[in-house]
Amino acid sequence: MGNYVSPEEKAMDQRFIGNEYWTGVSIVTAGFLVNTDVLQKKDIPEPKSWADLKNPKYKDELIMADPAISGTNYAVVYNVLQSMGEEAGWAYLESIKDNIPFYAQRGSEPTAKVKNAEMAVGIIPLGGDTYKMEQEFKVKNIIPSDGLPWVPAGMAIFKNAENKDAAKVFVDWALSKEGQGFLKTAAPRMMVRSDVTPPAELKGMTPDKLMKMDINGMGTRRDEILKLWKEKMGK
Repeated sequence: MGNYVSPEEKAMDQRFIGNEYWTGVSIVTAGFLVNTDVLQKKDIPEPKSWADLKNPKYKDELIMADPAISGTNYAVVYNVLQSMGEEAGWAYLESIKDNIPFYAQRGSEPTAKVKNAEMAVGIIPLGGDTYKMEQEFKVKNIIPSDGLPWVPAGMAIFKNAENKDAAKVFVDWALSKEGQGFLKTAAPRMMVRSDVTPPAELKGMTPDKLMKMDINGMGTRRDEILKLWKEKMGK
């Protein structure tokens, strides 16, 4: 990758800046999608927090994608370990293991299973598309009260790009207040600028609800964490 630091980064929330080679442009967050019909019919409480998922009433009704194939669910695991601490984080993940019958091998599968009333609760990326589902299906998006896992959607310029100057102009626009306003409307997500409010569609999703984590370790520790995941959580 080529190195470029946009002057627009000075207006960004510092948590979302990578390094001189890449930066975040928007934020992918993860929470719960629940099927309200399934919850009601099976007398399962609506989860409000990550801690709630330990309830044995969710046995075989909770689904998430395998973090080895889903970047968002890897981010969930990494955020949990960072926010709870390694020992407590792994203990938590093991405590919900029995409620998950299998780990989906496609990132979109948990959303589909919940939307189609095949399962009650999915751990999924929350965004404009999932909130729109509330108008068509018996589903509800839930922001966990004990924190939102997150990962920046990154943007970078190739080192050998033919049109580097044009690429820099695009990066500057995408990180500008105008560009961020356009992007949050086109694909509702939390943006990286501190002066751009989250889309209204996301119903209360704000930066203060994000889990605390060290973004630099997310990539460097991936192999280590996935190896431990397989040892501790494999099915």
